Amino acid sequence: QFYVDSVSIKEVPYVMGTRELVTNGNFTNGTTGWTPYVNASLSVENNKLRIVPTTASTSRATQGFNTEIGKTYSITASFENPNSSTVLIGLSPNANGGSSTFNQSTASSGTINIFYTATSLTTYASLSRNTNDANPIYYSDVSVVEIGYNYLQVTDGGFKKSVKEGDVIFNT
Repeated sequence: QFYVDSVSIKEVPYVMGTRELVTNGNFTNGTTGWTPYVNASLSVENNKLRIVPTTASTSRATQGFNTEIGKTYSITASFENPNSSTVLIGLSPNANGGSSTFNQSTASSGTINIFYTATSLTTYASLSRNTNDANPIYYSDVSVVEIGYNYLQVTDGGFKKSVKEGDVIFNT
């Protein structure tokens, strides 16, 4: 049982893309597509990526994919954090997580999302735990999609579905 309070709806100035850029974000194929980076041991339990540090330090799993410089991308991931470690997700032009955009949480579970504007032709998704302890973190439902700001370019949306009454259309 749960209660919902203070719900609001608003129009956002962007459209979520439909083409998934992450390989195996549901972890049904084990750790395929994901690389351990910085003191990480990766395994999968019940379609959740389990990241355990090999030493008491930051550890992460990464995956690279093609991006277009200047376009904005969104990464979303669900997590379980049984020991209140610091959970981080990010997107970066480097496999080592440098120059990245991160969002973090110390909650016991939840979903994290960030937006990132690509600065290179390859971007890396990063799933991390950033605490000096040896506790595992679990990730699931990892998704990276392109963010569109032009309503006329909605994939499979069609002109009438993506334009609303009152919009001004310029044809260049």
